[in-house]
Amino acid sequence: MEYLTLTGGVRMPMLGCGTWQLRGEAGKRSIREALEVGYRLLDTARMYENEDIVGQALRESGLAREEVFLTTKLCQTSAGYEAARRDIDASLRALGTDYVDLLLIHEPYEEAPAMYRALEEARRAGKARAIGLSNFSWADYKRLCAACEEEKEVRMKQYLALDIGGTFIKYALMGADGSFLEQGKIPSPVDSMDGLLDAVAAVGERFRGRYEGAAVSMPGRIDTKAGIAHTGGAFGFIQDAPVGELFAARLGCPAVVANDAKCAANAEAWTGALADTANGAVLVLGTGTGGGIVLDHRIWMGSTSAAGELSFLPVQFAGMGKVRMDGVRSEGAERMWAQYASATGLLQAYASRKGIPAEGLDGLQFFAAYDAGEPEAAAALAAFGEMTAAGIYAVQSVLDLERYAIGGGISARPEVADVIRDKLDAIYASIPFTAFGKPEIVRCKYGNDANLIGALRFLLDAV
Repeated sequence: MEYLTLTGGVRMPMLGCGTWQLRGEAGKRSIREALEVGYRLLDTARMYENEDIVGQALRESGLAREEVFLTTKLCQTSAGYEAARRDIDASLRALGTDYVDLLLIHEPYEEAPAMYRALEEARRAGKARAIGLSNFSWADYKRLCAACEEEKEVRMKQYLALDIGGTFIKYALMGADGSFLEQGKIPSPVDSMDGLLDAVAAVGERFRGRYEGAAVSMPGRIDTKAGIAHTGGAFGFIQDAPVGELFAARLGCPAVVANDAKCAANAEAWTGALADTANGAVLVLGTGTGGGIVLDHRIWMGSTSAAGELSFLPVQFAGMGKVRMDGVRSEGAERMWAQYASATGLLQAYASRKGIPAEGLDGLQFFAAYDAGEPEAAAALAAFGEMTAAGIYAVQSVLDLERYAIGGGISARPEVADVIRDKLDAIYASIPFTAFGKPEIVRCKYGNDANLIGALRFLLDAV
């Protein structure tokens, strides 16, 4: 499938399925068949009066919401600011989704400037990833630009965000509202500090003169306030390095650096799954168990900038003094939560039940087995859910949080959050005298862009 990158960095499939005149069960069947043969863009509109069956067809397809690009359009009945706001929410309800990928004004109505203001508001609120116009001539477009807040959008402050990982450095030019203006990635140099700084400087050069500050997400124990990276994860050469100063010098602007898991949590606390939650946590289920704790709407750093390092939560207290942490698979590592509450732990649980090596297995292979009805896969997911829920129960006994948002690649499957929620319900049911509240379990809103968004929030809070 070929894609077009829209302003803001949203990738849109070049081939899509239009749904005009598709109604009822026959229409829904046609949409579902389009998804079955590979279409990944569905175009609907208020005017088509079929947003409900488009949403139903998507849900019945079994595809994850983020796999399908949804476009809808506001028509004459949405003319005006308040009417547009009302109908945006009505469209989302009809489609059965929290957001659309592209929200358009269907035609050049006289009230288009007021409608466009509602579209901008919807984008900032996360209800639309991208916004635009349909069936506008060049003259119509120029009239709209002259009448609406387009100039203010152009003058909006811009920032450079970097997500430094062990394989790639992702980057984005972003607006102060968290919108993506441009983005991309380059390979990560993991051999030396000079190589890393040169790569960061090269990204900065691409956007020279276009950003007022830099927001950096990276692995390791990061003192964000002091700008010090005490460790650097895959970047073993980083030890007590003044990364804030180093990045600022190479980019020619103020730079704020934060731990990647805390950035993911900050994104969810800002405009994501924890936005309306005073006290919560993000669990990133990857190679280990990344985490971020939100207390009173802010990321809790801890006294040594290491709060939320949930990989190290003990699940077996006996013998903890004999654990040797020499590497990823150290002696006694089975006493740590990361061995169970992680994508790695899930795959190991499946491999042990199948009697096969875990090396080479990935999440796609596991869920293919799960979807095929393999009992070993079902049992592995249940065991993973039970251990993850048990760890949440332990954390809850100390922090008494309202909500846990589950992230990481495997969280794209709703079964992951579902099994954790079910197993946590079972724990609370079996211990009725539990003194602390049962938290809500939800999926994270943001995926691969979470670290960039959260890093930007750290920068905005600092400046």
